[in-house]
Amino acid sequence: MVNSTKNRKITPFTDLLLRTDNKIIAYRKQKPLFLEDLKLQVSYLIKQIEIYPKSRWAIYCQDSFYFLASLLALLYCKKEPILITDHKSYYLSQLNDQFDIFLTDSYPENYLLKQPLVHIQSINDENSCNRLNSVKNLFRTALDDAQTVTLFTSGSTGLPKPIKKRLWQLQIESQILADYFFEKTDQDLKQSTLFIASVAHHHQYGLSFKIMLSLALQQPFICEQIFYQEQIFLYEAISLPIIFISSPSLLKSLDIYLPKLTCKIIFAAGGRLTQETAQITEACFGKIPNEIYGSSETGIIAVRQSNMRESVWKLFPQMRLSTENKQQALLNSPLLIKADEPINDKITAIDSQYFYLHGRNDRIVKIAEQRISLAFIEQQLSSLPQLSQFVIFPLDDKNRTIIATVAILTKTGIIQINQMGKIKFTQYLQQQLRSKIPLIAIPKRWRFVDAIPSDSQGKHSMIDIMALFN
Repeated sequence: MVNSTKNRKITPFTDLLLRTDNKIIAYRKQKPLFLEDLKLQVSYLIKQIEIYPKSRWAIYCQDSFYFLASLLALLYCKKEPILITDHKSYYLSQLNDQFDIFLTDSYPENYLLKQPLVHIQSINDENSCNRLNSVKNLFRTALDDAQTVTLFTSGSTGLPKPIKKRLWQLQIESQILADYFFEKTDQDLKQSTLFIASVAHHHQYGLSFKIMLSLALQQPFICEQIFYQEQIFLYEAISLPIIFISSPSLLKSLDIYLPKLTCKIIFAAGGRLTQETAQITEACFGKIPNEIYGSSETGIIAVRQSNMRESVWKLFPQMRLSTENKQQALLNSPLLIKADEPINDKITAIDSQYFYLHGRNDRIVKIAEQRISLAFIEQQLSSLPQLSQFVIFPLDDKNRTIIATVAILTKTGIIQINQMGKIKFTQYLQQQLRSKIPLIAIPKRWRFVDAIPSDSQGKHSMIDIMALFN
């Protein structure tokens, strides 16, 4: 792990369009896209945005270059960018009151909302230069770093929860990452590197590492999102060292029998990175991942790099954790607006820099005025030999709250459900739990699936999971 205590000079995101036009920003299918291309795209979008007086603009772009152009155009127009993580109609319906206009590079499935839809088109006509000249004065000033971007994360209910981030928060995070992972004298970065990601740029992790960090270091990113290992080999032709931003869900599916590809740095976040997955990653890419601990609310908190079963986390510089309250640790971070942020994880401090992480604190829900621990229910479900993986959550059902379960069955479970049928099999599982869990806490609704829905971050997609019960 490279660790520098010196400050590396980075390019502020707010100054991005003040840079020279011949700088490569991104690659789309191995074709370079320059800052001039970005300015043209932004200027074109500004003309479209100015047609609409509304301020709250949702962005969903599969292409990272279009995403960046959309974000910049909205910020220059003093609009409120709202980063949407999905464009399925049932997801958008959950956010119906969060935005006024929808900006996208891909048509949503069954778009039935009342909000206007603006589709992004590439710049390829002869009037592009005229458009750029008409707004060139705008690009001579920096953006206001107090402007906000809204992201979404899953709240306690599993539904999208909006989180506002000011540009200065994202820029400070980039500075901390640049100082920590990249030396001033790093020759590879002077020669250029290529940022590739299997995670989406709409989420905090993808936005911070693929977009903000690459731009801060003046390094190009690829426009496409990586979904499987073989895609990475397509970018070998660019002949640049690769920085790979990924998640444990993709890394654990790597094939060690494919040709080895050496990466300069690998980042992983969004779930627990096991010892086995770390070793597989090292075998495939020649590096142990830098595992990042943080959240959408807090930004980055700590990092570790180990293929051991238990290893300690190290706080990023300027981060402080207070564990005086044994029930809940408090984070003090330069990325936060308020002084201290509660951390909903079990933490054992070693000293002022290092700590152990033991997973989430017990999640408590109220059912019929009784406090029910979801963590305790999960512990009891883990003892059932019929279940391989599962997710439980509170579900509103006919004006009452019940516990619902989505599960993958073991071979034993598959045999039993085929013999008994789903109804009797479900009743049998409930009977097994009666001596372990209060009656009111026994899961009432069940869905058995081949794979539990997850998002591009490798986290369970609660929107898709809850949709199984619609």
